[in-house]
Amino acid sequence: ADGTSGGYHVAGFGSLAGLAGTSGAASSGPDASRGYDVKEYTGLWRALSKSRSWPSVHSFSVVGPAGDEFVQAAEAVVSESLRVELLEMSTRERTRWQSVRLAVRCTSPDDVCALHSQFRQLEGVQSVV
Repeated sequence: ADGTSGGYHVAGFGSLAGLAGTSGAASSGPDASRGYDVKEYTGLWRALSKSRSWPSVHSFSVVGPAGDEFVQAAEAVVSESLRVELLEMSTRERTRWQSVRLAVRCTSPDDVCALHSQFRQLEGVQSVV
C-alpha cells in the first residue's frame, strides 16, 4: 500500500489514490471471473471506478525485449479480450528493450485490471504502466 486510505501497490497507478468522481461502472466490486488477482487489484479497481466514467480510454506502456515478437504478444493480449478495443499502438525501440504503447477503450475498471495483469505475464516484460 502507498500509505493513503484506499491506496494500492500495483505499479504505475499510484497517482490515482484518493481521487473521487462518478463512475458508469455497474459493478460494486472487482469481477473475480476476469482472471486477475482480485486481492492485488482491489485498490486499483476502486480508484479507477471513482476517478473515471466508463467506458474510458486507458493508455498502457509495456516495456519488454526489442523485436516484433514482443509487439505481437502485447497486441494479442488486447485482441484476445472481447471487452476492449485497441484504438492506437506505437513502439519506441531501443537497442535491447522497447516500449509498446497501447490506447485501449475499456468498458470498466475490470478491463484495466485484467489487461494490466495479462501484460505483466508476457515473456520478457520489464514493466507495465
